[in-house]
This record gives sequence, structure tokens and C-alpha cells, in this order.
Amino acid sequence: MSDNTKVLYELDGDVAIITLHDPATMNACGVDMAQEMTRAFERAAGEARAIVLTGTGKGFCSGANLGSTASNMSGTQDPAQMDAGAALESTYNPLVTTIRDLPVPLVTAVNGAAAGIGCSFALLKTPTSCKPSAGLAWSPMAGRPICWRALLAVPARWK
Repeated sequence: MSDNTKVLYELDGDVAIITLHDPATMNACGVDMAQEMTRAFERAAGEARAIVLTGTGKGFCSGANLGSTASNMSGTQDPAQMDAGAALESTYNPLVTTIRDLPVPLVTAVNGAAAGIGCSFALLKTPTSCKPSAGLAWSPMAGRPICWRALLAVPARWK
């Protein structure tokens, strides 16, 4: 694992554990993280019978990482030259499609705040398990409207 890795991958028996790993930003998802997530989900689809998605630190995913040059395709900090649409088409939409089309079950273990695209990740597939202190905040900019899903019982280790 390199120091720049923002997505950790672990295979525990037949279960792939994909962990968002940028605690400094509460796992805000930039283009770089989204690309790593796509690769991790594609790998898991080929070798696991189930997938768990979680985050490190205090947050599951605090939304899109808009402050990173990796959050826009042009790599510029100049707001007039940023192209969020290109990032949506080339990176985020394929990621959501990959998650939607997974051939195996996905369980999201929400360990903290899940805002914007993080909320979309948390609720994209059922089931979802939330830590008692977790919060979900959806934004219409984070994707299509989401049907709220039933939450599973809180795991004993989170009580």
C-alpha cells in the first residue's frame, strides 16, 4: 500500500472489505478516491461472495472532495476552469454503475457522517448498518433521489 492510497482492500474469507481511507477529510471522495473505489469493487466482484464498505476515522464519507485538485478533471484550482461535469461522466457515474451492478451483496457499515455522495454510497444497495452516532445527509447534487432503506440492527461492537 502506498501512502497515497485512499481506499483499502482486504479479503477476509469470502468477504471483501473496502475501506475509505482519508481520515483527514472524513473520507471526502475526490476523483482519485472514486477511481480507487471502482477498481476495488471490480476486484471484489471477481473474488468475493459479499462486500462490506466502510470508512476510517470519524466519518464514513463527508461528501465530494471539492477542495482537492483531484476533484476536477482539469487539475486546476481556478474555479473558472474546473469541470465537475467531466468528473461526473468519466468517474463518478461509472463508479455508481459498478456498485449498482455488483453480482454480490454489498453491506455498508456507516461508522460516522455520510453526507452528499457519502449518503448515496451508504444507501445505494441494501442492507445498511449504522453506528448510533452516524448521520445521513442527502443532497440532490449527489445523484438521483434515493429510496430510504431499512436499517439493520446495530452491531454489538458499536453499542
